[in-house]
Amino acid sequence: QAEPQESAIFQVQKDGRPIGNGDQANQVFLSGKQKGSFINSGGFFRMSRRPTIVMVIPDLKGNGAERVVLTLATGFEQQGCNVHIVVFHDFIELESGNTLNVHEFKHHHRWIPRSIRGRIIAPILDRFITHHCGKPDLVLSNLMPVDRILCHSGLPNTFLVVHTVIGKELLDNRHNMTIG
Repeated sequence: QAEPQESAIFQVQKDGRPIGNGDQANQVFLSGKQKGSFINSGGFFRMSRRPTIVMVIPDLKGNGAERVVLTLATGFEQQGCNVHIVVFHDFIELESGNTLNVHEFKHHHRWIPRSIRGRIIAPILDRFITHHCGKPDLVLSNLMPVDRILCHSGLPNTFLVVHTVIGKELLDNRHNMTIG
């Protein structure tokens, strides 16, 4: 396991988009809302502490999205990040080789109508994350039940992760497709 870094460096372009093809684990997009300073106008964003990344998912059952979350969490941790996983249900089938910080958020209140649940629960989840994980530098929402809540989050750098195989299927068959 990698030693925690005193300062992490994330490479971004002048407009804030990550540099590279996205397959390098240490290139994480952080917007200008973060504390830190650009070393140069087009290059690196330096943080004086380990970045805190929070990944939110309904549970850790043995499905694909859950495996992706654990893989990303392990990779971020190996890059020196402080990683937390927030689950809505304490249902964990998948094991990780590392000791990850897993927190159960029990206040998702499924009895609240779905049309207003996100607006009501998002501030509660934001406070839960801040209390248990500290101020996050990046929040990744995984799967629709969480997305419906975190799309109303007030936390900076909250991103909804789409887990699908359609993209790969479309890329693999893009030359054989007909529209009509």
